[in-house]
Amino acid sequence: CIRDRNNTVNIAAIDTNGISQIGALKMDTGSPFLPPCNNTMPQFNLIINNQAYYASGSHVTLTLTAPPTFTEVLLSNNPTFTNTMWQALTTNVNWELPANDGLYQVYAKFRAGQTESPVVANSIVVDTMYPDAAVLSLPSQVPARDFVVAWGGYDANGALYTFDIQVKEGNNGVWRDWITNTRTISSTFTGINGQTYYFRARARDEAGNLQPYPDEANTWTAISGTSIFLPLVLRK
Repeated sequence: CIRDRNNTVNIAAIDTNGISQIGALKMDTGSPFLPPCNNTMPQFNLIINNQAYYASGSHVTLTLTAPPTFTEVLLSNNPTFTNTMWQALTTNVNWELPANDGLYQVYAKFRAGQTESPVVANSIVVDTMYPDAAVLSLPSQVPARDFVVAWGGYDANGALYTFDIQVKEGNNGVWRDWITNTRTISSTFTGINGQTYYFRARARDEAGNLQPYPDEANTWTAISGTSIFLPLVLRK
């Protein structure tokens, strides 16, 4: 509503059929107090998994918001609400999306007696597949103790989030974490002359899917640099 300087309140409303209604009301100018207009529209909302963009499975949680007079809700995975029934409105609802990976929408409308709200909707990407990452190929030998190791990956349904890189010394060595939870794609490794190093990588995506480490190394290299020994000179 909008009140002009002549204390005439112009009121606009939209009924459940989407038809706009406009009217005017003359306020009593002798009134010592004119209440402010309330321009706040009723809020109907549907949130999936706390506004996450990705889900790692078809099971999600819906958070529903409506004015207190609305006590029922109709939920569906399609906008026609086919084969759905009204149910009591609760704040959180466990919901099942289609089983296949992809982008899906959930639709809701709320009811207070015979009054129904507009349809609200929200979307989320279901991604159940873990990504594929690897350390990029290294030369069989590097001349210096410090050398750059790079890695990369691919995710079919979403986006890569972070990488973990492991290293081991020698073919019979034990894998150990070198870099974890990184969003970079390269770093400098410092080794020991004459030693051979093996590297492997894994990645996690935006949905939280974590790739298992491969059993074998993605790549390996040996440091061929030699140590330089200077003669010891003793002075009397």
